[in-house]
Amino acid sequence: MVSRAFLIVLLGLLLTACASEPTRTRSESTSEPAAPARTPASVAPAKSDPGLRTASAGLLDQAREARRRGDLQRADALLQRAQRLDPANALVYLELARLHRQRGEEDAARAAAQRGLLYCDAGSCDDLRELARP
Repeated sequence: MVSRAFLIVLLGLLLTACASEPTRTRSESTSEPAAPARTPASVAPAKSDPGLRTASAGLLDQAREARRRGDLQRADALLQRAQRLDPANALVYLELARLHRQRGEEDAARAAAQRGLLYCDAGSCDDLRELARP
């Protein structure tokens, strides 16, 4: 009987500890308003994030090699992944346009090239414009 009472008291203490407000550090206790919470869907990767650029660059290299070998399905999968990691990278759209053209999908090639024109720089704009032409 004593052990049951002890377990009930222990459980009550644990629940009380879990329900209490966490200890705040000195910087958290200031009167500054809290920043709104961001959900993962609303957090966009920074354009200058070197980790994302490196990841997409590696995927682009792999996709180019797969396309040269004729493994178009693998190239497509790699480019889709690169696009998810770095959606504002014009080189991803350039490679997608080239892949679609190699498959004979002219409309998809033009669409990918036109999307890439939104993000291009001096090095990729000319190639994207050429692929975007009807």
